[in-house]
This record gives sequence, structure tokens and C-alpha cells, in this order.
Amino acid sequence: LESSYAGETDEAHGWKGIVFKGVKDGWVRQVTGLYFGYGLVSIQSWSSYVTVEDSAMLDHKSVITGSRRYSFNIDDSDYLLFQRLLTRRGRHDFVSGSLTPGPNAFVDCRALYAHSDIGPHHRYATGQLYDNVRGDEINVQNRESSGTGHGWAGAQVMLWNTVGDV
Repeated sequence: LESSYAGETDEAHGWKGIVFKGVKDGWVRQVTGLYFGYGLVSIQSWSSYVTVEDSAMLDHKSVITGSRRYSFNIDDSDYLLFQRLLTRRGRHDFVSGSLTPGPNAFVDCRALYAHSDIGPHHRYATGQLYDNVRGDEINVQNRESSGTGHGWAGAQVMLWNTVGDV
């Protein structure tokens, strides 16, 4: 999947490659996304039992700021498996948002040249595993009033065999 764009900071082009809303029992396999402003896969609205594997989100085109470059994103969903993924020049590459109860797992994933951290992003996501995830920075933290009042990003989160500044 490829989004056409006018320049490195263009915001008027494809934003998300694949969006699941309320999906039960779904999958994405062997998809490469190029240049999207937000990301390749966003799973939201109480989707469950979805696997995303062997895919890549490369070279986002957008301003580098909030609400952009979330390569593989979870929001309000559970029982998700993300495995064998690659990102390049994202921001929050393997990330979850608010009301994300888990269990959810990111396994064997790599983030290259990321502009920010990997991990739960805001409003208390729980039950996540990051296994053999590699990137510059991986965090589970209290983001306090960052952005839209993020607070504690996550709890009951396991970082296992990860490489990055924690």
C-alpha cells in the first residue's frame, strides 16, 4: 500500500493504510505500507482476536508531532498479536492508546530511526507483552499531562528480551 504525497511534511494524503473497527477474528499478513501520515494498521473500537504479521510501515510523510506516525496502533481492543514487524522513521511505532485492556502482544518487532518511544502511550493500557522488540527507546511511564492529559500509560506490561533505552 502506498500513499502519494507532495513533500516530507505533507498532511493532505493517505493517513492510515488499514483500520479495523469492531472486528472479531481478523488478520493482516505480508503488507508493506509506504508514506502514510499516521500508520499502516490501526485496530480500534473493541476489535478482538486479530493477528498482524510479517508487515512493515516505512518512511511516514507528515509533520513530526502528536497524533502522527503511530505505525502499528491499538486502541480500545484486546486479544491482539503483532509479530515480525518492521518500521522506519515512525514516531510511536508499536503503541497502544486509552482503554486497551489486553492481553495484547508485540513479538519480534524492529523500529528503525524512530522519532519517539515504543510502548503504551496513554490512559492506562494493561496486559501487554513486548517480546524481542527492538528500537531506540521503550517506555512504560507516567506521562503526566503530556498532550491530552495522558497520565499513566500502562500497567501489567512485560518487556522481555527488548533492546532499547528503557
